[in-house]
Amino acid sequence: MTPSKFYLSMSILVLDDLGIELRVSSDTKIRQEDIVLIANFYSPIIEASKSEIGVFGPLPVPKYQEKYNLLVALFEHNDSKIKNKRALSKNGLARCLGLIIYEKKYTEKINLAHSSIFVTIQNFLKTVDDLSSLTENQVIELSNDIVNTIREKEKNVKLKNIDEYISELSNRINMLEMLATTLQKRFKIGFFTDDDFAYKLIISAIFAIQNIDLVLSYSISEWIIQIQTCNGEYYISRLYDLETLAEISEIKNLNYVIYQGKCNLDKSQIRRHFRNIDKITKQNQDTQVIFTTSNEASTIPIDVKKILLEEEKQRENVLLLVTIGDIYRSLENTLFKIVNDLLEKREIQIQETYD
Repeated sequence: MTPSKFYLSMSILVLDDLGIELRVSSDTKIRQEDIVLIANFYSPIIEASKSEIGVFGPLPVPKYQEKYNLLVALFEHNDSKIKNKRALSKNGLARCLGLIIYEKKYTEKINLAHSSIFVTIQNFLKTVDDLSSLTENQVIELSNDIVNTIREKEKNVKLKNIDEYISELSNRINMLEMLATTLQKRFKIGFFTDDDFAYKLIISAIFAIQNIDLVLSYSISEWIIQIQTCNGEYYISRLYDLETLAEISEIKNLNYVIYQGKCNLDKSQIRRHFRNIDKITKQNQDTQVIFTTSNEASTIPIDVKKILLEEEKQRENVLLLVTIGDIYRSLENTLFKIVNDLLEKREIQIQETYD
């Protein structure tokens, strides 16, 4: 591994009746016994997730935390070495985890492609019949596939200048502020996302040049950033591992919520998202929620799309937007929908004035 080259290592482990067992690793910098210790350190993630699958992190690497971060990929697969059925999932498959270890300086690259990494792992696993026969060369191949996925994602984002993203989003926010002035009414918007880049974009857009004079205060608690402007309040928070929504009891009377979450797995993932949404609307019953998928439509299975639509239909105040293209364009479209809603309110206000 050379310092100038973007590199990540991959280790595949399985959970049997005796504990976590290493199948194969492509890592040459971290000892195999340490890899098992690292996996055991994060075993609570496996226990908490039960039958969940997905990629979680970034997380620090015990003993190597100054230099490395990691992602934990949880999945199920056939492994003929495991004979004790009690160690298998309800589907009769081994419960497995992959440790993706990389230098901390590449965390931003990793975050950018977070939602695509698990799809790459799933596609690779389709070519593997039995995990017990997995070779080091195959794991190196998977590592390279993940690197290529990250590079492709990074290239697509660079095709559209980051400053241009911020400019477009900040224009939408400026329109919200101006409309609120004409309506003579403050608004509150909550923004919850599992995409770190989108999280940073929305904050940058609020503090962009055309909006900075409108900002009155900025505060940050353990979970939530709050930005107050002349005409509105913005509450911004990440979704955490296993799509967990942070404590939001301090947020009351939200007018709008922009909720972004990955939807590339199964029913349980969708239920978690809608549990979060119901938690928000329970204390903000008039809140309008716009639920945007943070992964592209092409990565969402058909049965998951059907569940999304069914859940949306059960909630009058939820609008589903499945991302076509990239999530940042979807974020702009979401803000545009809020702008349109305020325009309609302004039209009603004008009509009532003339009547």
